[in-house]
Amino acid sequence: TDAQSGSLASMISFNGMTGMTLFEGYSALSTDAYTVFRLSSILSASQPDIPVTQDTTHGGKITWNNATKKLDIASGLAKGTYTVVLTASSGAASTATLTFTLTVTDVTTPPDITGTSGMMVTVGYEPTSTEAYTILGSPTPTVNKSSGNAAITWNNAGRRLIIAAGLAVGTYDVVLVAENSVGESELVFTLTVTAEDVSEPIITEEEEEPAEEPDTAEELDTTEEPDTSGELGIPGEAELTTTPSTGEDTNSTPSTPVAAKNVISMRIGDQYMMVNGVRQEIDPGRGTVPIIINSRTLLPIRAIVEAMGGTISWDEETRTITLAANGHSVTMWMDRTNIVVDGISMTMDVAPVSINDRTMVPVRFAAENLGCEVAWIADNNEVIITY
Repeated sequence: TDAQSGSLASMISFNGMTGMTLFEGYSALSTDAYTVFRLSSILSASQPDIPVTQDTTHGGKITWNNATKKLDIASGLAKGTYTVVLTASSGAASTATLTFTLTVTDVTTPPDITGTSGMMVTVGYEPTSTEAYTILGSPTPTVNKSSGNAAITWNNAGRRLIIAAGLAVGTYDVVLVAENSVGESELVFTLTVTAEDVSEPIITEEEEEPAEEPDTAEELDTTEEPDTSGELGIPGEAELTTTPSTGEDTNSTPSTPVAAKNVISMRIGDQYMMVNGVRQEIDPGRGTVPIIINSRTLLPIRAIVEAMGGTISWDEETRTITLAANGHSVTMWMDRTNIVVDGISMTMDVAPVSINDRTMVPVRFAAENLGCEVAWIADNNEVIITY
């Protein structure tokens, strides 16, 4: 802004900032430098110093610095509007004024909502609720449930989700949106209702009548065992065949079955998975998802192994993947069907493949090589792994 007065010979030009907005809690700072000069001396090698005065300093918080030709603004001003009138003068007949307005306003920050992203309950559960969510932002955000089952409601006073009884077995997503004048933040909560409680080990015992020992070697049943590779109900999964070995007792009595303690669930095309009721990203920042290729259901093995508390390593030179999880060790090679499980050579009819720099394996790999059980829910393209 130019402020000019007086005759052409003595006219003063006064240029600079006329306003600034700061948030409460700001640190001390200064304006940009102002320019003050007499037009009659614009071509002169040196400009005479023109003094500048101000009508108020607002308690010494806004002051003119003649050396730097700036307004210095000290910290500590409260929310409000502060006006300073600057006057440049080279005599009674030659003055120029400039009005500067400082606005101090509330601190504004975008909303953020954090807290429970998943919960697992057993069918027939009692009414329950999540823990309270943490909601940040200025101005204070409002939170609404933008989508989800009507049995799951948002309680604004308690800042939590209330879950009514009666939901059937399945997975229920609820989207919470926190919003203020700055923007909005979204959180997705997933409730999983299971058919049975998998939080504690369940031991089942079956009494079996001892098989009669054959009288002669000729009476041994040598009938080939039926192929049960398709019993999982998962579309097109790879069949594993074990390389025959010698010296092993293949007729030992199986141990008493023990129900799984942990659950991992993934959906085809979904970059999130549930691990014991907690929703988390399969591959943070990379968008890796389970997929079906050529009728094969492929899962990211790294996510499964790490969710189980195991370890996995990659040798670039030999393209070897080595993993250890759930008491088993596995070595496999990219684009090769032969693998070694607990020291035993085996063959898969589908080799591991790399997608998005992540190793993808058929879902039966988890079932047969990591000691897991796998279920396929066709209604929502979901794979559930228990171990």
